[in-house]
Amino acid sequence: MLAAAMILSAASAATNVISGGRGNDVLVGDQGNDVLRGQEGDDIALGGLGIDIVIGNAGNDILAGGMATDLMMATPSTPMKAKLMRCSSSSTIGLVTLVDCRS
Repeated sequence: MLAAAMILSAASAATNVISGGRGNDVLVGDQGNDVLRGQEGDDIALGGLGIDIVIGNAGNDILAGGMATDLMMATPSTPMKAKLMRCSSSSTIGLVTLVDCRS
C-alpha cells in the first residue's frame, strides 16, 4: 500500500500540527496534543499519547487514535474503504470520537 511513504513525526510534547503531502505518508503523533492531517495519497496517521485530532482526506487512509481521548475524522473526500480505528496496548483506554462526514 505505501510503496514510497514519507514519515512525519511530532518532535516535542507541545501541540504539533503534522500534515501529509501529495504522496503516501506516515504521520506519527507524540506525547503532546497533536493534529495529524492526511492529504492526497494513502496515508497512515497514528495519534500519540496526547489528546489528538486525526483527520483523513483523499486516499485510502488508516486513521488510528493513540492512548488518550482522541477525535478521528473522515472528511467528505475520504474514500468509504478508509479505516478508522482505536489502537491501544494500555489497560487504560481513552475515549475515541469518530466523526464520519462521508456520504
